[in-house]
Amino acid sequence: MNERAVLTGTSVLANALFVIHWAQDVALGIDRVGLQSYGGVALSLLWLLAATIMRDGRVGKWVQLVFCLLATALPALHLKVPRIAEIARGDGGLAFVLVLFSLGIAAAFSAVLAVREIRRASAPSLS
Repeated sequence: MNERAVLTGTSVLANALFVIHWAQDVALGIDRVGLQSYGGVALSLLWLLAATIMRDGRVGKWVQLVFCLLATALPALHLKVPRIAEIARGDGGLAFVLVLFSLGIAAAFSAVLAVREIRRASAPSLS
């Protein structure tokens, strides 16, 4: 198994789930859309670049790790929202919770793989 390829795939998946989740936040009234959204677009783009174009370099692995750790925290942050039970039981609630938990799982798995890739890259060569 090529762990670098799996890291790329799971990181791209986590990024896609993040964008879907963000759209759900807007649709359900948890977040607002506006000019401030361009910051999120830029962050998502950087994460995608790190997972694809920059994946072989040290910086790409570290960027993936940081974004994956942040995305892993999203379910815990959303579970603190006072209206979360109402949102989860309402229209679109199942999809919201499903995407939120899937994002957390994919991001956590990617973070583990990123740590393994960083450790592998920093290990002394035996040749």
